[in-house]
Amino acid sequence: NNQELKLQAIDALKYINEDSTADVLLNLLKDKDRSVRLNAISSLGYLKNPRVMDKLIEILADQDKIIREKSIDALRQITQVMIEFTPDAPDDFRKLQIDKIKKWWGQNKNKYLK
Repeated sequence: NNQELKLQAIDALKYINEDSTADVLLNLLKDKDRSVRLNAISSLGYLKNPRVMDKLIEILADQDKIIREKSIDALRQITQVMIEFTPDAPDDFRKLQIDKIKKWWGQNKNKYLK
């Protein structure tokens, strides 16, 4: 069906490591379909393009725990750093963790964006 083809296409995009591919995947993060968003996040992690870090950090605040889990996985995959984040923690604690991640990224992004 169309949904299955769409998900397969998203998965295939991870093999095309170009900025335009990352842009397409970033746009898919707005899709209403959760499985589309999850696949897009996974593909972004696979691409390891540090340009997408700010958006993945933003997604850590998503209401959906599975989306948050996929996002932190992608962030770790891109940076190769075990970034501390607890997807199922209370909102206040997650917000503190996200602030720490933003601060860390601000201090380290130049190492990745060469």
